[in-house]
Amino acid sequence: MIIATILKMVVGSAAEAKVAALYHCAQELVPLRQACIELRHPQPATPMRTDNSTSNGIMNVTVKQCRSKAIDMRFYCLRHRVSQKMFNVHWAPGKVNLADYYTKHHPPKHVKQIRSIYINGPFSPRSLQGCIKLLA
Repeated sequence: MIIATILKMVVGSAAEAKVAALYHCAQELVPLRQACIELRHPQPATPMRTDNSTSNGIMNVTVKQCRSKAIDMRFYCLRHRVSQKMFNVHWAPGKVNLADYYTKHHPPKHVKQIRSIYINGPFSPRSLQGCIKLLA
């Protein structure tokens, strides 16, 4: 979320910022995936979720990019890795994206449902694994 916010200031559109954020996350994941493969733990496609349908379409080549601003060519490296089945970029609504809580307007029902996740911190990946049940 922080990466996407910072990149939004530098790039021209939200889709560009989300593509850049996906790219930077993928760059962090590639060495980890490779280490697991070298340790003989084959890796399926790593899921990457985005709440921006345009960035999802750009990565999965379902959106024809003709009038959008020029996206940095290095971001297309991620599109190539998606085509190689190294990553699986998929869309999910913003209400299931915990990072969007502070940047989007949510109805009161959602705020009450999600509030306990943020109040009962500190968070670790293990403690947040059960939050998907809250979000469903």
